Amino acid sequence: MCVCEQATENALVEDGNLPFKMTIRYARNDDLVRACEFDKFSGGSITEPALELFDVQPMVGGDVTFRFQFKVTSTEASPRNSPFVIRVAPYLSGLDSNNHLNVTTPQFLVRTKASMTKAQCMTLLSAQVPTPGLATSPSTS
Repeated sequence: MCVCEQATENALVEDGNLPFKMTIRYARNDDLVRACEFDKFSGGSITEPALELFDVQPMVGGDVTFRFQFKVTSTEASPRNSPFVIRVAPYLSGLDSNNHLNVTTPQFLVRTKASMTKAQCMTLLSAQVPTPGLATSPSTS
C-alpha cells in the first residue's frame, strides 16, 4: 500500500496560482451539458449559482471546492434519464492534461430539483490531488 502526500498549489506552480475548472458532462458520450437540452427549462443556468459564476476555482491548501445545486433533473434531459459526470481539471495550459490532476465523478442521476433549503441541497466536490511521484510507505511502528 502506498500513501501519497497531498499536492498543494505551491508545489505544482511557481506562483501558487492554480485554478481548476469544473464541467458537467453526459456520461454516455462526454459531451458538455447545455441548458437548451432540457425539456420545460426556460433558460438561464442549470445550476444555482449560475455555472459561469463558479466553474473556475483556485486550489487553496491542496483543496479545490465547488458548491452548487441543480435546477434541473435527469428526466428533463434529452434523452430522458441521462446520467451525468462532473469533471474537474487544472485550468492552466500544460497541467490540464496531467491525469494525476484530473478528477471525474462516477456517473449519477439528478432525481429531484432543489426544493429543500439551500444548505441541504448543496453539492460538494472536493478534490484531494496527490503529488505525482511523491509516495511514502506506511509506517511500521
